[in-house]
Amino acid sequence: MNTKLFRYFLAIHQIWLLSFLLRDSWSWFGKNQMVTLRTPDFPTVFDFFNQSPLIIQVFLGVTIVIWGLFVLDKLNRWGQVLLFFLSVSIHNANPYIIHEPQQMVNLLLMIQIFFLPSSAKQPVDKNILQILSVFLGVYYLLAGLKKLPDALWLHGQALEMLMLWPPFFKDNLFTLFLKNNSYLLVFTNYLVLIFELLFLPLLFSRFKHWLFLLGLLFHLGISVSMEVGTFSWIMLCWYMLVFPVEDYIRTFAYIVKSLGRYASK
Repeated sequence: MNTKLFRYFLAIHQIWLLSFLLRDSWSWFGKNQMVTLRTPDFPTVFDFFNQSPLIIQVFLGVTIVIWGLFVLDKLNRWGQVLLFFLSVSIHNANPYIIHEPQQMVNLLLMIQIFFLPSSAKQPVDKNILQILSVFLGVYYLLAGLKKLPDALWLHGQALEMLMLWPPFFKDNLFTLFLKNNSYLLVFTNYLVLIFELLFLPLLFSRFKHWLFLLGLLFHLGISVSMEVGTFSWIMLCWYMLVFPVEDYIRTFAYIVKSLGRYASK
């Protein structure tokens, strides 16, 4: 079930994104539209046929179809390798348009190729899931350590500055609520730091089964309060992979049961 959910969420992300790019593909990947400085430097098939809008659209359309085969469990290992090549090619053709979320997609595809069963029908080794969950924890830890020396984060001001910065700003009720509650903003600032720094250690504690719920709330909050593109969705793909479905069912059942007891008082 974990592999199926992971495939669904990852493929939905890519099919939606590529369908959006398909509508005006020439503006994103056409002649003189491609970024010459690429990070990392990796060849892209767009170098060979960016002279024709039709060919670009066919390429994106074929990639969408292959993602559909992936989610339907009709793609073998070699097909997944092809999908990885196409995905990296699209990203490197214009990395500044589809940046960090796409890098995560490419990483997750590589994990699919080297660590996960080629078929969603095959069970995932528990040791592999443990390794991938630790990898997720390391990702958070590095993000937290990167923030830690920053005086703005240490003084509780970074989140407010990021949230109100024009490229990240979302003009909605939730953002305005946070903006008008300075103490809540400072509290949330430190909560982000604590979550990222402690996620990895908590993986090996009795609180492990609650981490996914905290993480979901964490990324939902980011998505609602800031313009971060599809980053939150990609992180949800990670969660669908590394946290067993039973954890979701058990935790939500406990919450519903607790709310029922509270309402009956």
